[in-house]
Amino acid sequence: MTKASGGLYRAATSRRERLLKLTLAAVSVIAVTACGGSAAEEGPKTLGPAETSETGGPIVDPGGTEVHAVGFTYSQPSGNRYLPGKGELPATPIRIDVSGVIDSPVWLNAAVHPDGGVVWVVTGNDGNSVGYRVGSDGDSVELPVDSSSGDFSLVPPVLIVGTNGQIRLTTTRAVDGLTTLLPDAQVEFSEGELGTGELRIDRGDSTTSISLQNAPDATFMISDDSTLYSYADSTDRYPHGAIGDPIEWGGMWAVPTVDGAEATHPLLEETDVFEGLYPMLADIDQDGEQEIIGTVSNPTTGAMLVVMKRVGTIVEVVAVSEPTGTGFRWTHQVAVAPFGPDDAMELATIKTPHIGGVAEFYRLAEGKLELVASLPGNTRRT
Repeated sequence: MTKASGGLYRAATSRRERLLKLTLAAVSVIAVTACGGSAAEEGPKTLGPAETSETGGPIVDPGGTEVHAVGFTYSQPSGNRYLPGKGELPATPIRIDVSGVIDSPVWLNAAVHPDGGVVWVVTGNDGNSVGYRVGSDGDSVELPVDSSSGDFSLVPPVLIVGTNGQIRLTTTRAVDGLTTLLPDAQVEFSEGELGTGELRIDRGDSTTSISLQNAPDATFMISDDSTLYSYADSTDRYPHGAIGDPIEWGGMWAVPTVDGAEATHPLLEETDVFEGLYPMLADIDQDGEQEIIGTVSNPTTGAMLVVMKRVGTIVEVVAVSEPTGTGFRWTHQVAVAPFGPDDAMELATIKTPHIGGVAEFYRLAEGKLELVASLPGNTRRT
């Protein structure tokens, strides 16, 4: 799976069809059309940290600059690639050729435009980006993209659309990105030497600084309570390279940004790694609090899915799946949503996405993630 991949579309029918494809930005556009038509009718909003805009991201007003919409490559700041609603794709596909502008596209963002339509931004592996505004009639207009705030060749960009129609890219590692996504916190991440960084949280008269061994392609996930989650402690002890390089993660940071709670830094066993770019946050057990979901791999048993919960200063393992059974066989979390025939919460995953993916669905049951469905190829589950 490349960095640009990852996505899911859930048809809104009583007997649900699940089509898992790794084309995330299409999900954003479906969600936009599903959640209220033209965004220009309602204008900008200021929402609490647990609420989301049409594209799944919080709309805030950092530093007096009005933000109309936010678009992630992974749908939501939590990394959960699921947005409720319903919509439809156009009968005739809208095609925009960026081959002459972008070299090897790797990221795709989408968000609503204040004057109607959808903003699409394509970013290449060299960090260059091109933006378009696409109307419901299929007409497209190229838009300038301000990409001065970061390097997007490795880290998933975040698309910010202003009320004046201007568009820019940032990241959850950039100061302006953290300000936009965490309006009630004062957080900065400063890049250090390759593989290091300093996370600073200011809370009134107190300041917390945390040194992270955090490789350049790590990114921060943001929970409903404004806690930052990031893989850390980069290591080459499991040189699989499923997503492009042999560097994985030996630990994780959970950093509350608004309530003053202590940060948590769980470490894995020396044979294990977190395999992926970031954990995913979702309330899979429906207790009102988000769990932390990731993939843990080792050379002997391969990859397994792990559900964790932060309790005070401890991160506890809630459930695990059966491992893939052999080293260098990856599985990757995609979304948590009511996928079950009875609308039960399930974790959708892709097993071995880099060598012919198989869509799998898991349910949490008595401390285990139980496999309930497997869909090879383009098979539909009804």
